[in-house]
Amino acid sequence: MNLFKIIDSYHFKLKFIILKIVFLLSFLLFISRFPTVYGDSEEAYLLIDPPAYVAEEIGEVYVISVNISNVKNLYEAYFTLAYNVSFLDAITVSQGSFFPELQSHFDFKIDGLSGLIEVNLSLTNSSVSLNGDGSLVKITFEVTQNSTTCAYSTLNFKEILLLNSESTSISCQSVEAVVFWKSIYDPYMEGSFLDIYTQKAGKGPGELGGTFWVSEVIYLFSEVKYNNWSVPQQMVAFQVINPYGETILVRTAITDQEGIANISFRIPPLIKSIGVWTVISTVSLAQNVIWDITVFEVRSVPTVGGNILPIKYETNNYSRVGNTALYLVAVLTLTLFYTMAMRRRKTQVAS
Repeated sequence: MNLFKIIDSYHFKLKFIILKIVFLLSFLLFISRFPTVYGDSEEAYLLIDPPAYVAEEIGEVYVISVNISNVKNLYEAYFTLAYNVSFLDAITVSQGSFFPELQSHFDFKIDGLSGLIEVNLSLTNSSVSLNGDGSLVKITFEVTQNSTTCAYSTLNFKEILLLNSESTSISCQSVEAVVFWKSIYDPYMEGSFLDIYTQKAGKGPGELGGTFWVSEVIYLFSEVKYNNWSVPQQMVAFQVINPYGETILVRTAITDQEGIANISFRIPPLIKSIGVWTVISTVSLAQNVIWDITVFEVRSVPTVGGNILPIKYETNNYSRVGNTALYLVAVLTLTLFYTMAMRRRKTQVAS
C-alpha cells in the first residue's frame, strides 16, 4: 500500500489533524503578539519608561518618558517627580504626545537644589477630555554621579493629581524607575518582596531563569508581596534587555489575587538574540521603588550534527512579521500537501 492509498483511507482524519495544527499555530501567533495580563482595573496608571537604566559614565544623557495608560475622561494632569541630585541633573522637560499641543497648556518647573520636577498639563476649555494611553512628558537628565557611594538612584512620584472634565479626581497607580551606576544593584528592602522568574526557572533570590531557544515563547512572572502578604491589583513593569544591552521590550501587567503578574513574548529569530538576556521587574510599594532581576540564556536551534543559526532579518516590527511568516509557511505547506492528496484520490476514483 503506497502513501496516497493510506491518505485516501484516512483523509478525514488527516483533515482533522491539519485543522488542529492550524489552530495551534494561530494560538501561538496570538500569545506571542500580546502580553498575558492578570486582573482588570478601572484605575489609570503612570509609568516611567524605561523602568531601569544603567549609567556608564559621568556626563551621559539619560531620557525618560512619563507615560499614562488606561485613563478615562482626563482633562488635567499634575505630578511631582523626585530625583537624586547627587546622581542626576535635570536638563529639559518637553511635552509628550498624549495632550495635543495646540489644545492644551503645558507648564513645568525644575528645582535643581531639592531634586524636584513639577509638571502641569491641562486641556483648553473647548477641548474634549482624553482617553487611553500615551506619553505625558519626556525628561532629559545628565548623569553627574557626585557621590562615589551612590550605587543607584530612584525616580519617585511625590504627588499625582489627575482630574476629569468635572474636576473630579481620577484614581491612579504608578510604577517608578531606578538608575544604576555601572552595574545593576539589588538591595534588600524591609517588608517588600519582588521575585521575577520564567516558566522554566528563576524562583528565589539570585536564581537563573533557565535556557531557551531562538523563536521560543518566554513567560515572565513577577510575584509581589508586602510583609509576607500577596499584593493583588498592583501594576508591575517588565523590561527585557538582549545580550547587546538593548531594551527590546517594556510592558506592564497587573497582579492577580496571588500577587503574580505575567507577560509573554517570543525571542526574535536573529543572530543577536543568542547569548545572555537580562530581565528587570519594578513595582512601587509603600512609597519605594522595588525591583528584581533574572537572567536567562538563549541558544540557536539544535540539529543533528551541529547548530543552525537563526534566520537573520531586521525589521522594526520583527516579532509580528516573523511570527506571521512562519505561520503562513506552515499553513500553505499543509494546505498544498492536503490538496495534492485529494487530487490523487479523485484521479484514482475516476480511473
